[in-house]
Amino acid sequence: MTLESEWLFLGESAALGTAAMFAVVSILFSLAARETSAFAVNLARITLAVPLLLAFTMLTQSGAWWETLSLNRTLILALSGWIGLTLGDWALFSSFARLGPRVPTLMMTLAPPITAFLAVPLLGETLGWIQIGGMVVTLAGVVWVVLERAPVGTKPHADLALGLSLAFIGATAQGTGLVLSKMGMAGEVDPLPATLVRMVAAMIGAWILVIVQRKWGELGSL
Repeated sequence: MTLESEWLFLGESAALGTAAMFAVVSILFSLAARETSAFAVNLARITLAVPLLLAFTMLTQSGAWWETLSLNRTLILALSGWIGLTLGDWALFSSFARLGPRVPTLMMTLAPPITAFLAVPLLGETLGWIQIGGMVVTLAGVVWVVLERAPVGTKPHADLALGLSLAFIGATAQGTGLVLSKMGMAGEVDPLPATLVRMVAAMIGAWILVIVQRKWGELGSL
């Protein structure tokens, strides 16, 4: 096995593992958001993740890893965190609370196509016909499931429309955040410190929303 094929195998394995964990987490957050609120769940998740991620970064990174984080890269990664995690996850978890995990998780499959389309003008990447065809198939599958006849006892139309809109906002924000994160790393910043910057920025953004919108009452339900 060549070095390139080894990296490809590791990347594909990591992607599959991420997808599996995302599926489990989607169900857990859907249950949690129904007990309290999507905003409170997202805030708790980000706040708890930051110290754990910081500790893991300190244990696994050697040398002065923070020196690769220039001001420009840090600002781009922070913007990525605000858009992809603060806004994107809030919208996604709000959709979970209204629709359950099934349809919002399906809607999030639009995030990769959105990322790919944004990467064309922002990163100078190109799309082949195979990639475009895969995106069309994905979009068609999402539309098919969303437009299928809803069983008796499902959410009202207005609530369904709001839930779908929130899920689409979440997918778009996640795609935008991923493109910005790649711009911020620029092939020189390790993914772990980059993720730490994104999470810290997202945590700050979430707490700012708490203060501005005066949502202290929602935190009491945690």
